[in-house]
Amino acid sequence: MRHRIGALIYEFDTLKDQLAGAVNRELGIPAPYPTYWPDFLKDCQLRDVLDIVTIGCHLLSSRFLVQDRSRWLAAIQRIFEEENVHYSLDDQGGSPVTKEHMWANWLKPYLPRAMLNYESYSEMIYPTHSEIKITKKAGDPQSGRIRCVCAPCNNGWMSVRQSETKPILIPLLRGESFSLHRRAQTTLAAWIAMFTMVAEFLDQTGTRIEVLPADRIWLKENQTVPKNWKIWLANYERGSWKGLWIHSTVPIQGEEHIPETNQLGIDLPNTQSTTFLVGKLYVHVISSAISRIIRKQDIVGQGRLLFPRLWPIRRSPLAWPPFRPITDEEAESIASALIRRARKTPPAVRSS
Repeated sequence: MRHRIGALIYEFDTLKDQLAGAVNRELGIPAPYPTYWPDFLKDCQLRDVLDIVTIGCHLLSSRFLVQDRSRWLAAIQRIFEEENVHYSLDDQGGSPVTKEHMWANWLKPYLPRAMLNYESYSEMIYPTHSEIKITKKAGDPQSGRIRCVCAPCNNGWMSVRQSETKPILIPLLRGESFSLHRRAQTTLAAWIAMFTMVAEFLDQTGTRIEVLPADRIWLKENQTVPKNWKIWLANYERGSWKGLWIHSTVPIQGEEHIPETNQLGIDLPNTQSTTFLVGKLYVHVISSAISRIIRKQDIVGQGRLLFPRLWPIRRSPLAWPPFRPITDEEAESIASALIRRARKTPPAVRSS
């Protein structure tokens, strides 16, 4: 992808003349002169490549360059599709991508106290073996910011979504009694979907991003959870389980969907589960491009009382909290359910 985008730049005189300076100004990345763009982009992080694509759109926004801008957008979108990159440009050519906090500032009192370092666990499952990687990272995971959101969205509808959800969410974070009526359930579910979509972009390789661009567009335009999503909640009081955010992705072949493959021959995911914990609120999300997969997912028996389903709405009002907090073992069991199943029937699977 990087080589193709770099080669494309030379087809536009404006970009040949002005892009290096704009990248330096906007991103603070010094581009050598003369710049050989295929090599330059090869060494850039994915988020910077996407930012450079957007800057190129803006440089071609003059009314005298309408045809060039349309040609750039069409060529870039074709590259994204052919290289199986889960990113799309809007009709305006995209906007500068800003850094979004994974954990909003108002959530910090409900997260573990500031840590000097933390561990990140990832596993790639192949038909014959698994590759496990445990990385110790310096700093506090609360402070992480993800470059994946355009400025108008970050400062617009996403900010409104945070504000509208806060009074609903805080009683749940504290484990207080609360009644979630239909409107509150819809608002909270949309916020959880937004969080899930943003958090996926902690992965900078693009191989663990499952949520489709169409789902992100649906959330933005409709302010409701896309189809083929389910969300459950639980009350949890921190014990010995160390989970904070668990994200698993798998490629599943079905009648309505065949996984796409990247240039390395690895199947890209079409199903994901995300589990995260804030305060005393435990959230579990699953989504898939395959409708049948989601229809079959449910928590049965007494589990329905411990893990009430938030979305699609099962009952209103939803009384909070459930009759008891879940245990460490129950928290781990639900969070790891998708990846445990993948280990039994392992195509190439990703978990982080």
